[in-house]
Amino acid sequence: MIGLYRLFVVFNILAAFVAALIFPLGEERILLVVTAHLSLAALLIFPAFTHQKISLIDPLNLFLIYVVIGGVAPAYFISGETTSRIQYLMNGRPVDDFIYIGIWYCISLFLIGVGYSSLKRGYSIEKFLPADNTLSPKGINMAMIIALIASMLAAIEFISSTGGVGETIASVSSKRTVEVVSQGEVVMSAAGYLRMVGDFAVIMMLVALAYFIEKRGRLGLSIKVMLTLLFLTGCIIPFVASSRSSIIFILFGVGVVFHAHKKLTRVRMIVALIALLVLFSAMTALRSFSQGGGEGRIPNPFVALAESGNGYSLIGTTHILLGVPEEMDYKLGASYFTWIFSPIPRSLWPTKPDVSLGKEVKEEIMGQQVIRSGRPPSFISEGWINFGPVGLIINAVVFGMAMRLVANSLLPIISRYAFAPALYYSLALNIPALANSALSQGIVRILTDMALILLVYFIVQWRLLLGSGSSKVSRSY
Repeated sequence: MIGLYRLFVVFNILAAFVAALIFPLGEERILLVVTAHLSLAALLIFPAFTHQKISLIDPLNLFLIYVVIGGVAPAYFISGETTSRIQYLMNGRPVDDFIYIGIWYCISLFLIGVGYSSLKRGYSIEKFLPADNTLSPKGINMAMIIALIASMLAAIEFISSTGGVGETIASVSSKRTVEVVSQGEVVMSAAGYLRMVGDFAVIMMLVALAYFIEKRGRLGLSIKVMLTLLFLTGCIIPFVASSRSSIIFILFGVGVVFHAHKKLTRVRMIVALIALLVLFSAMTALRSFSQGGGEGRIPNPFVALAESGNGYSLIGTTHILLGVPEEMDYKLGASYFTWIFSPIPRSLWPTKPDVSLGKEVKEEIMGQQVIRSGRPPSFISEGWINFGPVGLIINAVVFGMAMRLVANSLLPIISRYAFAPALYYSLALNIPALANSALSQGIVRILTDMALILLVYFIVQWRLLLGSGSSKVSRSY
C-alpha cells in the first residue's frame, strides 16, 4: 500500500498542476479542482513517506474514500456543469465560497495526515479479549440461534412500526422513522433500540465467522447456512430503511475477517464490489422514487455518490465554516456530550438534544426544512462549531491519531482472537465515519456495538458454564 500511496501523492500533485495550467485560460472554477487534488496529496504525504506498511483495511483507506466522495467528486461537479442535486446542496452559495473554504479543507486534511503519522504505538487491547480456547462451538452455535431470532423479531417490529412494506416496490426501501406522540407533540424517532437489536445478527456473524475459520479452516454446510441467515437478517433493517452505508459496512466487516485470515481473494473482492455497486444503485433509485424525485430507474452509482452530500463533504464544510458564528452560535463544547442523553427514548423526551447536529445545521445555517436527519457536520467541522479555527485544528489532529491508534492496537492481533474482528469492525468503521458525523453520534454507535459484543460474549460463556455444570452433575451420579 505504501507504494500506491506515494504514487497517489505524485498523481494528485500532477493533476493539480495540470488543472492550474488551465486556470489562466479563463475559468476560475478550475481552482476548486486544484484544491481538491492538493487536499488528497496533503492527506497522504506524511503517511506515504513516514510509514513502512499500511494495511488494506486500515482506517485511513476508509477515510480516503470519504474524501473522494465528499471532496474531489463534488469539486468536479461544481467546477463543471452542476446538476440540480449539487445546486441544491450548494444552497445558493457562489463558487468563490467553496474555493476559499477549500483552503481550510486542504489544511484540515494535512493535519489529519500529521496526526495519523505522529502516533507510533498502539494499546495492548488483547488483555481485554477472551482467548479462543475459552470459547466452545456449542456456545457459539447457541449464541447464533439467539441472535438470529432476536434480530428477526426486531426487523419485523421495525417494519411494522414504520408503516409496513407498502403497496409499491419503491416503498420497500425508503427513509423510515417512527412517529411518536408525547406530551401532545408528534416527533420523529429513529427506532434506535430496534436497529440495535437488528445489528445483533451482524456482530454475531463476525464473531462466529472468525471463530470457525480460525478453528476449522473450512466452513461446513450448516455453519455456512447459519452465517448466511445472520448476514441476510442483519441487512433487513438497513435495506428497508434505505441505509446504504450500513450494508456497505456489513460487507466490510466480512472482508475484515477474510483479510485477517488471508482468505480475501481478488475474485471475492471483485464480486463484492460489483454487488455493492448494483445494490447501491438499486437502493438509490428506490429512495428517489419513494420521495417523488425519480422514475425508479437504476442511476449511475458514481454520480449518485458524488451527489449524495456524504463523505468528508467540502460543500458541508463550506456551509459550516461560513455559517458559524454568523448563523449559528458557537457550542463551546456542548455538542461533545449530547451522547449522554441518547439512551432516553424520544417518546419520554421529545425535545432531547440531537446527537448528530444535522437538524440545527440544515435549519439554522442552510435555512432548509428538515424532515428527518438534516445535514450532520463532520467531527472536524464540529470543532469549528464549538471553538472556531482552534477547534477545527485540534479535532483534525486528534482524528488522525485516533485512526492510527485503532490500526496499531488491533491489526497485529486481529487473526488471533475471535472477538477482535468484530471490535475492529466497529472502531475501524465508526472512527473514519466521523468524517460524516458528529462526535456524539459516533460515540453512540461505538457504545452500541460494544454492548452487542459483550452480549455475545456473555451468551457464549453462559452456555459454556451451563455445559460445565451439567457435566459435573452427571459425574456426581
